Amino acid sequence: KLQNYGGVPHASGTIHEPLPDFLAEVSNVLQSCGVFDQLPNHALVNEYDPGIGLDFHKDGQYYQDTAAILSLSSPCLIHFAEEATTKVVATLLLEPGSLFFFKGRAFTHLKHGICHTKEEYLSKYSIANQHLLNKDFLSKPPVDNSWKYDESTQILSRGRRISVTMRCLTSVSYSMESSDEVLPPHLQEERERRYAWWKAAISDVPLMEKIEIGEN
Repeated sequence: KLQNYGGVPHASGTIHEPLPDFLAEVSNVLQSCGVFDQLPNHALVNEYDPGIGLDFHKDGQYYQDTAAILSLSSPCLIHFAEEATTKVVATLLLEPGSLFFFKGRAFTHLKHGICHTKEEYLSKYSIANQHLLNKDFLSKPPVDNSWKYDESTQILSRGRRISVTMRCLTSVSYSMESSDEVLPPHLQEERERRYAWWKAAISDVPLMEKIEIGEN
């Protein structure tokens, strides 16, 4: 359940599509508050069912070295691991409504991922952003019990989660003026080919690689 806004990143340059208004507003805020040096022009909106995580990966060469993640609905843990050893070096708790961004070495040298599990054992980890969290949010889960936290066992039962990930493309070969712009035939054909490839690629997600997760 993944939506792509801004075009399919490509080695020869992205055929860029303007962001919809609700994401353009987020983009403006992220630049104005200093998260990005320029307007982020690409977004992925991902819906995760309970128990579904994110395989460990780096965001790749088609983006500048900053990513911002807006987390909605259920909280979860995100882990950063060394690329060579896959040993986790940092764990953060993403609370609902939070904005998290990472850049520099965290973007270029570390992998990040979310475990495929319905239950997070918070006591297993040293949570790097503990001092920044809303102190009450775990004790006040939503009334619909879409996610829960047991303080006695420190187990977080994850629910449905939505993330909005914003980044800046490194290269744009063509920039559309509006979403309904009629492209020249060769560009329209190439755009459709890239989307067909992208849809096929995300439909064949590999199993999460083994990583070393423990106290960090």
